[in-house]
Amino acid sequence: MPLSNSKFFFFFLLPVQLLVCQVKIGDNPDQIDEFSLLELESPNKALVLTRVNKSEMEMMRPVEGALVYNTDEKCLFYYQGSSWFNLCSESTGLSIIENEDGTFTFPGSEGPVTIHGAPETNTSIINNNDGTYTYINERNEEQILNTGIIGGDHVGTSGSVFFANDSNGAPFESNEDFFWDNTNKRLGIGTNSPSNELEVDGILKSARITSSFGTASFPSYHFTGSFNSGMFAPSAGQVGLVSEGREVVRVRDGNRVGIMVSNPEATLHVGGNLIVNGAIIERGGKKTETTAVKRIELTTGAIYPSDHTVIISKKTAKISLPPAPRNEGQILIIKDLGGAPTELSVPYVNLDGSKFNFTIDGGVLWLQSDGVNWQRIN
Repeated sequence: MPLSNSKFFFFFLLPVQLLVCQVKIGDNPDQIDEFSLLELESPNKALVLTRVNKSEMEMMRPVEGALVYNTDEKCLFYYQGSSWFNLCSESTGLSIIENEDGTFTFPGSEGPVTIHGAPETNTSIINNNDGTYTYINERNEEQILNTGIIGGDHVGTSGSVFFANDSNGAPFESNEDFFWDNTNKRLGIGTNSPSNELEVDGILKSARITSSFGTASFPSYHFTGSFNSGMFAPSAGQVGLVSEGREVVRVRDGNRVGIMVSNPEATLHVGGNLIVNGAIIERGGKKTETTAVKRIELTTGAIYPSDHTVIISKKTAKISLPPAPRNEGQILIIKDLGGAPTELSVPYVNLDGSKFNFTIDGGVLWLQSDGVNWQRIN
């Protein structure tokens, strides 16, 4: 009984599947390379792979090495085990340009390198797997070609921030000028060892800098090694200066400044003693002379009409007093710590009415001018 066509075809394929490990389709079916599992040969026919669009391709999870034709990208894609890669755009990072004059140019990351010596008859390029290639010419001379990339990715020192160089736009790094500390999450400009989130080793120029208000114990703007001294904002529209965690100066609305006063009630409000070395000039031009406590530490010294309290801190032989007639009502306080008698250039009248007393020998002497003489009043 004759076999049907389908049964015959089955039995015909059975020995092929069992015995033959190689398949040749097309011309010259009896010629197949010993290492080929499947060969296609034709001068006018092509192999057409699975054709899918992008969304269809991304839904597929085939075995590693699978190939498809992406109709959206119009290119072959291969599956690397976890994702699809475009064979039209993936690059090894190594390219050599023939200049047609016996030379070749390699556009490396450190600038283009020209290779001379054509014709080459026995040369080789070795991938060093570190972003560089070793080129060996027919004279066995070596030259390093630096791509700066491995597997299509830029590589460099840990913390490098890549940017295009000036010559050919290839990836470049300069860690001394620009560095990212990924461990501590810090950026350094002008330094590769930033100690804060942002450290600039150089001049910082900005059109505007904003900061939090801060507090007196931790002002927003402070200094290295002195975190509790600087400037902060007690509230909107106010500024405070801080020393060792204590507010010293407050500037607030109404153009009012307080020294040791947090709520100044005048243009200048001083919450303590006021000492002025110089003159206080009123609006009408009247000038009031005043000074701080004056210290005399030389062998001779002088007391002026603007002086009120004088401390003789060392052995002083003679002190000049201002003339009493010109300074009626002025009070002088002289404290002698020198440990030796000090002569005065002008005599004073003692408490008992005796005149022509020219010396002070320790202690404190109060004098007041009556318009004629200096009178001792203590």
